[in-house]
Amino acid sequence: MAENNNNNNNQTNGAAPPKRGLFGKKLTKQEWKQVSLKRNQMAILNRQTPFVIREAYKIARTNIIFSVSGSGSDDCKIIALTSANPGEGKTTSALNLAITFAQTGAKVLIVDGDLRKPRIHQYLGVVKTDGLSTILSNQKTFDEVVYRDIRDGLDCLASGSIPPNPAELLASDAMKQLLDMLKTRYDYVFIDTPPVTVVTDAAALSSSVNGLVVVVREGFTNHESVEHALNLLKIAKAKILGFFVNDIDPASANYGAYRKSYGRSYGYKYGFGYRYNYGYNYGYKYNYNYSYGKNYAYHYGDKPEMTDETSGGANFTAGETAPDMNTDMNTETKIEKE
Repeated sequence: MAENNNNNNNQTNGAAPPKRGLFGKKLTKQEWKQVSLKRNQMAILNRQTPFVIREAYKIARTNIIFSVSGSGSDDCKIIALTSANPGEGKTTSALNLAITFAQTGAKVLIVDGDLRKPRIHQYLGVVKTDGLSTILSNQKTFDEVVYRDIRDGLDCLASGSIPPNPAELLASDAMKQLLDMLKTRYDYVFIDTPPVTVVTDAAALSSSVNGLVVVVREGFTNHESVEHALNLLKIAKAKILGFFVNDIDPASANYGAYRKSYGRSYGYKYGFGYRYNYGYNYGYKYNYNYSYGKNYAYHYGDKPEMTDETSGGANFTAGETAPDMNTDMNTETKIEKE
């Protein structure tokens, strides 16, 4: 009873309850940073990722290569990823696609173009203080803020501090000049952009990229929101490369299973993945039974910016090679202490 009373008093006084981990152990801020970073690492491709997921991304890679092969004469292809709503997996999809392309030996850059709610830095454990917005506002150069060889040869450009005018920055001449410069250095550039039905950032950027991939999530995205997103992109004359169908249940997919033995049997769907991220197709399913409604705008509302201390970011130095993160997930990830 005493514990309940204390909790009630804390809630009444507006104090947040203590953060506790497994078995009720109270975790320090440094321990929570490690837990957050480890959780985010689990969502991106690593040596422990099941075969079916890795193969699904390779299929997506092949489809994207063919899709952009005739889109202009530039050797470098710039591909933006967006979604209809928040929470559909566009950030992890963009990051994992970039990693899959980098594994071929291509020069690949992942750019966090979501200048309102950036997330890339949380998955890679980098600091987002300097990045895209810093370059576009002429505060620093690309070489001063880029993270090199962050994962499997992949370079990363974080978002930078959140600016007051994200859409204008992405549509600015400075952004076009930056992309022109990146074309001389990379084979592929992937840009994670905000949901298209929430803000206009992705549409504003569409004229400067080779194409957009729209991420939809099975059982989460409804037909109306996808149709609305397509209409907005059509108005912006965006080239849609295809749809990345996310969180597919293999049992409900309309494709035959393919079983292959790699020490154990895996069943997966062509173009789809194993109940996590994955797949890539040129159509989408109409039988979404979950109505997301209009309760997504708060994701991009005026909220206090999450600091690097609470976001799970680690203090790596931009312009230098980051520590190897392609390690066994049971190994502790070292984060610089403050």
